[in-house]
Formats: sequence, C-alpha cells, structure tokens
Amino acid sequence: MKEVTGLFGGLADSSRRCKRVTVILCAVAHLVMTSYVLTLFLGSSPQGSVSLSSPLLDFFRGFDHYRVQGKELAKMKKEYMKAAIEFRRQSAPLKLMERVKDIEKELLKFSQEQSPAKDAERTEQQELNEQVELETQLTVPAVEDDDLGVIQRLTPPEKCYPEPHTDFGGIAVRWGLTYHVNSAGECCKACLLHAAYAKPGQLKCNVWVFCPEKNGCPSPDGHEHKFGECWLKRADQPRAVVDDYSLFMRDKSGNSMPVLWISGVTPFNGG
Repeated sequence: MKEVTGLFGGLADSSRRCKRVTVILCAVAHLVMTSYVLTLFLGSSPQGSVSLSSPLLDFFRGFDHYRVQGKELAKMKKEYMKAAIEFRRQSAPLKLMERVKDIEKELLKFSQEQSPAKDAERTEQQELNEQVELETQLTVPAVEDDDLGVIQRLTPPEKCYPEPHTDFGGIAVRWGLTYHVNSAGECCKACLLHAAYAKPGQLKCNVWVFCPEKNGCPSPDGHEHKFGECWLKRADQPRAVVDDYSLFMRDKSGNSMPVLWISGVTPFNGG
C-alpha cells in the first residue's frame, strides 16, 4: 500500500510541475510574440517620431479611397445646397414678375371697361370748353376818348348786345363795387362764364353792366361808382334805364342824372 500511495503521490507532483512549466512557456511565448508584433508594426524615426510600418500603412491606405469618397460626397452635397438656394433666388423674381404681369393685365382690362365712360365725360367737357371759348371771343379796338370823357374800349359781339347809356336792373350775382375789369367786353365775358359754370340751382348771369367813365358813373343808389366796375345780374325780364335817371325816377326837381353805363342782356339760357 505504501508503494501505491507513493506512486500516485509522485504522479501528482509531476502534474503540478508540468502545469508550472506550461504557464511559464506560455508567458514567455506571449512576451516574444508581443515584442515581435511591436517590432514589426512600429519603427523609430531619426527624429524620434513614431511611424507606421509598411504592412500597417497598406492596411490604412485601403481606407483612403473611402475617405476621399466621403469628402467628395460632402463637397457635392454642399454644392447641391448652394445650387438649390440659387434656384430659389432665381425662381422667386420669376414668380413675382408673373404676378406683376397678371396685375397689369387686370388693370388694362379695368381701364378698357372704364374707357367709354371717361371718353364720354371728356368729350362733354371739351364741347363745353369750346362753347365757352366761342362765346367769349371778343375783339378790343383802340381806345378813343370823346368830348364827354367816355372810353369806348370795345364793341362786344352780338351775344353781348351792348347798349350805351343804359343801366339794366336785376338781382346782383356779383357786386361791381368789389369787381373791376378793363373793358365792357371783359365784363360781358365774365357774365357768360358765370352762366356757363353756375352750379345747379344757382342764379345764372344774363345781364352785365360796365362803367366806362374815367370819373365814375353816377347812380341814384348813393354809392360812388368808379371806372371799371362790372356788375353781373340776373333778370328774367330786364328793365332798362336809358340816358337819364331823372326820367325814370320822375324827379320833378329837374336835376338831371345822366346814365353813363354800358349794359347788355345775354341770351336767356334758363336756370
């Protein structure tokens, strides 16, 4: 029994020694392989910087193609974004111009629709202006002074119907005390213009009275009437005082008051 026990004991010791040797050999092999790998992959440069060995460089160079492709893709993406932005910039003015053209077409259509009414209004205004111009074209002859000092400045056309030494009555639509002109023709013209441009419901002038006397024109109303006074009046049935106020007023004192005004009644045009 002792021999058997000793035999198994020896085998156990041998097994433990083999395990130790195996561990030591594995450690040494690991160190050798590590040193070999480090020596294989890494080398020292003259400046002391670490550089990659040829196999490792070849390994990493295989990824260069993919890195280059990645940079190109990034560059292409950036260029695409720029192109997209530029396209939007260019397309926006085009849309704006199309909208402007649409608005212009709408305005043109609207103006064409309004054109007949405007043309009719313009034609009516032109006819009125031409009528007033024809009615107010007056000629002014040279100034002549007679013995009485009466200034015969002009002979108005037929529509003014001037009558010397005559004062027509009527409702004043413009007071001569504050309205002065240079001639009987201008006074008649003022009456025609007043009638032409009178507002609806407003009395239209159809009687004009002008003072041509240098020293003024006497009148029984008590006012001092000066040369150039132009009275615009309205009378449906104008009554005239001719030559002498005393005859019209039946002044029994015999004091004469000559009528020095020039007056006229324009054609009655209603209103």
